[in-house]
Amino acid sequence: GEAMSQLVTGLLLVQNIDNSDLKLYDGAFALVATVAIDSHVLSSNRATLFYVANAATDGLVQTVDVLGAIGGTSWDVGPAIVAMAPARDDSILYYAPQGAVAAIKRWDLIGNVGLSDLAAGVTDHTVREIFVLSDGTVLVLYRDTSPTTICFARLYSAAGATVITYTTQF
Repeated sequence: GEAMSQLVTGLLLVQNIDNSDLKLYDGAFALVATVAIDSHVLSSNRATLFYVANAATDGLVQTVDVLGAIGGTSWDVGPAIVAMAPARDDSILYYAPQGAVAAIKRWDLIGNVGLSDLAAGVTDHTVREIFVLSDGTVLVLYRDTSPTTICFARLYSAAGATVITYTTQF
């Protein structure tokens, strides 16, 4: 698959190589369900829900439960998304829209409304991944848009302050 997300129970939601369906596997890699939903961005709350977005077309976010059922609630966060992660309590979705210098945005999943940005975009960088840690901090992986492929990760507090920046080049 091109994308994968996992719950602490070992359940894996995997995107097929042709982007057509999602496959839900248990910890022993036995197929639990096929989910008929196009996807390019996957994430989870690590406990009971997967979050799915089709980055190629729009900012529609849906959930998939542990049985492979698509949730009844969906959120249209606007433009197409390249990375996302929900808060562990499913209250806020942190996401980055397509494009260089994209801000880290926040969506209120309960009130179904956009919130203020968590962090401004980084010049000449795109967002590659977002993870929400158990303490509520948000880890974001950035990639340079130049051919040198410089990546770095930045840890933000839940209020958006930079806690630390980790740098590397490969």
